[in-house]
Amino acid sequence: MLAAFLLTGQALHLFFGIMEYATVKLRIQNNLISSLNMLIFVLMILY
Repeated sequence: MLAAFLLTGQALHLFFGIMEYATVKLRIQNNLISSLNMLIFVLMILY
């Protein structure tokens, strides 16, 4: 019983860790994409 509980806890911990990592990665990618869009926009205005 305890072993199963610990195993489930570890699995959940791992799952949440992966989810958090993915969210941070996505956020960074979105920031990069929006920065690139802004840069392109500025370049279009300048030219």
